[in-house]
Amino acid sequence: LASLGGFALGVTMGWNSSAAETLRNILNVSDTEIGIIGGILNVGACIGVMFILFFIKYFSRITAMSLTMPVFIVGWTFICCAGQKISLLIIGRFVCGMSGGAFCILTPIYIAEIADQNSRGRLLIYFHLLINCGIMYAFVIAYVLNEYNTIWRYSLICAVTCFVIALVNLLPESPFYHLTKNNEIKAKDSLKWYRGQTYDDIEIKELKYLVSHLGKVIRYILSSIIVGKIGIYRVS
Repeated sequence: LASLGGFALGVTMGWNSSAAETLRNILNVSDTEIGIIGGILNVGACIGVMFILFFIKYFSRITAMSLTMPVFIVGWTFICCAGQKISLLIIGRFVCGMSGGAFCILTPIYIAEIADQNSRGRLLIYFHLLINCGIMYAFVIAYVLNEYNTIWRYSLICAVTCFVIALVNLLPESPFYHLTKNNEIKAKDSLKWYRGQTYDDIEIKELKYLVSHLGKVIRYILSSIIVGKIGIYRVS
């Protein structure tokens, strides 16, 4: 469920390839404009990645993932209502890109915080798998509709996929997040939900250790990056 944002992102990525020919027919746009409509998604994703790193300091992982859904809806609304206005298509694609980029950060963080060492890699694969499933969905819908004079129906069918993100609210918040808020009871409840009643208390102790040394871990990572790549500065 935490990876469903990847499906919504994949649909957004696949939309451009399928809609490009129709846009040429109904708007008489140039290849450059088609490139901008497609490429602005990546610009939005970069902005979304940078923005979400500050956003998650104040919101939980589940809340942050849930809030990407209304942003997706706003973006798709611009696309569906664009009509003959290329500027609205560009704005819509940019906004959708922001949500997609945010999910590229939120999903790995959430999975890393809830999964044990044996299943973490397998769970991370699902996110990338769903991105490709979303791209395929966009291609299949375009083939079925086979429209050359309008894109609003195709865009609307693609847009509804962002509502699957709401399902992340069925998941509990990660135990790591609860521990950062000094709520060990909820952290244990969350861990029980994922591991069952036979969960190991050692895992809670390990998470508490990571939380208590979070500042040192971040400084160590930054120091390794800066000293290793630049060789001049050191984070004290």
